[in-house]
Amino acid sequence: MVDLQELKSQFRLFWYIYNLELRRLFAYRTDFWLSFLGNLSANLIIAFALFNAIFSEHSSPSIAGFGKEGILLYYLLVPLVENMTRLSTKSGGVSHEIYRGTLTRYLVYPTSFFLYRMSQTLASFSLAFLQTLVVLGCFVLWNPHQFGGFEVLGWFALGVMTCLAATLLNLILVSTLEMAAFWAEQIWTLTVMLMFAARLLGGALLPLSFFSLEAQSILALLPFSYLISFPILVMLGKISIIAWAKGIAVMATWTALAALCANMVWKRGLLRYSGVGQ
Repeated sequence: MVDLQELKSQFRLFWYIYNLELRRLFAYRTDFWLSFLGNLSANLIIAFALFNAIFSEHSSPSIAGFGKEGILLYYLLVPLVENMTRLSTKSGGVSHEIYRGTLTRYLVYPTSFFLYRMSQTLASFSLAFLQTLVVLGCFVLWNPHQFGGFEVLGWFALGVMTCLAATLLNLILVSTLEMAAFWAEQIWTLTVMLMFAARLLGGALLPLSFFSLEAQSILALLPFSYLISFPILVMLGKISIIAWAKGIAVMATWTALAALCANMVWKRGLLRYSGVGQ
């Protein structure tokens, strides 16, 4: 049977950590917004310069299913989605706890380390969602004919939920790789490789529709496209409900497999953990 008292206790702990992380993120509001706007502006300027040159030399009004305004909107969404899925943030949550020995407190006290990490991640997701609303609101005011009414809002809401699922998948993937810190002294190369693979094969650097059909079929089976490209296409309403359901099924499969792998690595890693520094 489900212990209601235990559930209430865990929820109160989650809510406390969630609010604590929100306050920490808001402590440096100027830096918080300047770094975000700087990344967003750089992404748009590069995309505009590149595709403005490409479309000026291309006779067709669209390339790989994107018009000029459509591709700019895509690259506007890339940093926003990366923020929500936490792909753009620095790694080190699990590995730093292991190296510093602070992981011990989660083993000694009745506090789940993964509940703590999930609470922090959801707090960051909430702020990233707020940033997305602000940016897209400004975009609609600047370019109102792109707004298609309630249907667009429906796809956007579905896209946000997809981003939430992608956040969970990314958290588990990154955490699993960082658990290599139980055995290795430096693991940053693994997380950098994951981030690069996710950005290259996930559609951050180039929309996946620019790839060949054979490559797209292969990428659809890998988890990377579901971290960036898939949520963006959902927000843009470029896929059907059936395609969305299939994508969610693939995401759920990868999430379950990654969670099983993380559980096995965690149990084996704890056998080697010494808690040095505590």
